[in-house]
Amino acid sequence: MPHLVQRLMVVSLEAMLIKAQLRWSGHMLHMDDSRLPKCVLYGELSSGKRHSRGQYLHYKDSLKCSVNKCNISLIDWEEQARHRSVWRGIIHDGINHFEANQAAQAQVEALEN
Repeated sequence: MPHLVQRLMVVSLEAMLIKAQLRWSGHMLHMDDSRLPKCVLYGELSSGKRHSRGQYLHYKDSLKCSVNKCNISLIDWEEQARHRSVWRGIIHDGINHFEANQAAQAQVEALEN
């Protein structure tokens, strides 16, 4: 039986969240360097301790994960995001890639069960 999201021909919630995150990151790159969201994204803590049970994920870590899931180059994603129309196309292609991978994984899992 095909995956429900495929059958309904809708975008998954995870894909919608990734798309929103990538679009927001492109918007942040166009902000002035003094804006708070950009400072938070590129800022580093000057002091503090690491959590003894491992590190918490930061927004930047989540963003890198989303970029990877969409098969976008981590090396030059910022340069690509500076060009709005190009970036939107890259996001669209990346979400399609992500959805295709999710559908393929769902088919494999269905065959295994």
